[in-house]
Amino acid sequence: MLNGRHSHRRKIFDYNRYFADLMSTVSGHTGSLEITGAVVNPVPSAAPQAAANGGYQPVNGGAFRANSELIASQTAFIEEQRRLIQEQTRVIEEKTKLIAEKNQLLKMQTEMLENKLL
Repeated sequence: MLNGRHSHRRKIFDYNRYFADLMSTVSGHTGSLEITGAVVNPVPSAAPQAAANGGYQPVNGGAFRANSELIASQTAFIEEQRRLIQEQTRVIEEKTKLIAEKNQLLKMQTEMLENKLL
């Protein structure tokens, strides 16, 4: 105990492992993928080859294809979001014009009513 507190080891979330597990689930492949350099973690039987490649093996075609499909779908999603934002901006601009016209009309009506009452 330090100053009346328990010392705890802080658990660090492994984003690479999470993403690798997610990608393997989505692509239907098993094994641990790692984002860095698009490689997978070496398996014990591949230790000599992994050592020659700096500790990593290249990703198989299925994982690469799944990653490419994910990127393509995300790109399409982003483009659709941009299109929707542009459309919303256009609608807001038109609504602002209509409000300005209505305010001008109301101002004219107010002036007409004031002139009739005087």
